[in-house]
This record gives sequence, C-alpha cells and structure tokens, in this order.
Amino acid sequence: MVQDDPCFMLDDHDHLLKLLEEKSLGEKTFYEAVFMEEPENEEWFELRRFLPRYYGTVAIFNGKVDLNYLKIDNVVSHLKQPCIMDLKVGRKTFDPFAPPDKVQRELIRYKYQAQLGFRITGFKVYKAKIGRTELFDRFHCKCIKPDNVVETFIQFFDLEDYPERKGLVDILIQKLQLLLKWFEKQTRFKFFRTSLLISYDGNMQLHPDRSQSSKITGNKGIEDFTNVSRKNIYKLEGSEYLNGKFNITGITDVIGRELLKEHDAMNNDVNPTDVSVNMIDFAHTFLDLDSPSLDENYLFGLRSLIYNLEQCRNSYLNM
Repeated sequence: MVQDDPCFMLDDHDHLLKLLEEKSLGEKTFYEAVFMEEPENEEWFELRRFLPRYYGTVAIFNGKVDLNYLKIDNVVSHLKQPCIMDLKVGRKTFDPFAPPDKVQRELIRYKYQAQLGFRITGFKVYKAKIGRTELFDRFHCKCIKPDNVVETFIQFFDLEDYPERKGLVDILIQKLQLLLKWFEKQTRFKFFRTSLLISYDGNMQLHPDRSQSSKITGNKGIEDFTNVSRKNIYKLEGSEYLNGKFNITGITDVIGRELLKEHDAMNNDVNPTDVSVNMIDFAHTFLDLDSPSLDENYLFGLRSLIYNLEQCRNSYLNM
C-alpha cells in the first residue's frame, strides 16, 4: 500500500481507496446507484462518463480494527507534470439538511460563491520554462474576486508563456458544455459541495503553428478511449487529486475514432484527451424522488464557469 493520508490510499493496482466515514455514507449510496448493473434510467448511465469508476468497498485492518474504504479509479494518471485545479460548483455549497452553524461556515468560506456560482479551492501549475511547480492553496484562492477569476485561469494554463494552450481551454469548454447538457435534462440528483477536477500535463509539447482545438460532438454511444497507467495522489483542500487522464466524454464511437485519426494524421498536438474533467466528492449529493426538478444551483455555477473560461480563451484568440 501507498499511504500519504489515512483517509486516502492507493492499493497495489493503484486504485484509490477513500476512507468511508459516517459522513460519507451518502457518497457510497450515490456510487452504488449510478454504477448498479442496470441503473434505473439512461441519465444515470450517462453520468458514469464524468465519474471515476466505482469498484465497491474494501476493508483494511489498521492494526486495531477494520476500516472500510471506497474503491474507485485513479481517474487522472500518466501525467508527468500534473497541473491540477479543484472547483466547488454551485451558488450554495451547503445541503438542505445542514445545521445552522454549518450553513454559516459555508457562507463565510468564500464571499463571492453566490455571485460567481463556483469557487476555486486550490490549484497547482507546472512552470515549464523554469522547471518548477507552483502551488496555490485555499488561502490564496479565497482572495480571488469575480473580476480576476479569468486571470486565474490564464495563470493555471500558463497562457502568458504558452498562448497555444488556448486549444486546451477550448476543449475544456466543450467538455463542460457536454456536462451542462446532462444537467439540463436530469431532474433526480441535487449536488452540493461536489468538486470538478481539471487537469492537464504541464510537460506536454505544443507547437503554436499546428495547435488547434477540436470539435467534440454527440452525447450518446460514449466510449472509453483511454485506459492508462495510474500513479500518484494529490490532495488540495480535502479533495483527492490523481495523476492521470480522463476518458473522453460525449463522443460517439464513430465520431470519436475518426477524430483521433484526424489528429494523428495532422500531427496536431492538442486533442480531446489533453485536458481532463472529473466530478468527485459526493458526500452531499441527494436523490430527489418526491419533487424532481433541475439542479438550478449547480447549473448556475456550471454556466458561470463556462462563461469565464470563454473569456479566458477569447483573450488569446488572436495570439
């Protein structure tokens, strides 16, 4: 076993083991609902493409008692120099059952949450030109204001040194738009304090004269195109960060394969697998069967995130 934190471990096959505490029993229920052999509806099945794969639970003896862990995929592997950002999405990050003191703690955690619809809780970026990784913790991110959040995305993608990475931003936007389409039709789940994990390899080689973004289309028949080795766990503000790559989302079998062939043929170094998006942390996710409705709280934040990323990309369109 590899152990950096008692709450997070990697097994011998590099699966992530996340300690199952009483407060996280809802996360176990969520994973079991979505990953049941025959999910209740097609929307739940589609959601799997945005999540780490779930393998059930395992018990590990710590010398005194057995501890239960969720076993899920190490969803981002293979990155040589991981650049990682965690965001909490939604105008409210407290659930309907939160006690008043919890509500107050969440309200003061980031004063722009309701206005912006999301908050960046931490990020790290590899500065290739100087060969150094820079880490920005939750205290730094708490000072990010709505009018400089675009600058933060520019910093995360290191666009000042590598403006050609605007292609990564464009692909990220397209993936988030696919997730948005899912949220615009699903009415069962309500997500609170769920994270979006964004990652890419800061060591990737991009060529400005050939780099271009690609159109990702389709939202059915999604196929996993990547099945790569898994390494290293990272942790920022209580959320798990794993070093690797996400399965392509929202691409039909034919379109997806042809898209990858096109990239190979053009020797284009920006493709849909170069930037990853994953939903994680579901301890405060609820299944609403009594009064199904859109998750407007999450939708607001996701739309705001896409808008700000579009501003980031547009500022480098002509560079």
